[in-house]
Amino acid sequence: MDPPAPETLMRALEMLNYLAAIDDNGELTQLGSLMAEFPLDPQLAKMVIASTELNCSNEILSITAMLSVPQCFVRPAETKKAADEAKARFAHIDGDHLTLLNVYHAFKQS
Repeated sequence: MDPPAPETLMRALEMLNYLAAIDDNGELTQLGSLMAEFPLDPQLAKMVIASTELNCSNEILSITAMLSVPQCFVRPAETKKAADEAKARFAHIDGDHLTLLNVYHAFKQS
């Protein structure tokens, strides 16, 4: 296995620093240590942790679960229009994450 390209490593470190998982010296922060406990991408782990302070844990856990499994929307070539119409019923003006939350709620109610 080849080591990652230096640019890839730098982007990863910059992202971890942006998320406050590591400090400016590259040391793991307390938040980073907590994030590492989750078997999730760093962005999702931080989202779950922050959700407790923002009082939206149920919603964020549902969105995280939806992002952690294969895509729930399929778009077969022969039925693209019908698939697009079905997806549009769940669309949320504020983006894909809230669209996924709409899908989750619809599934739960069915």
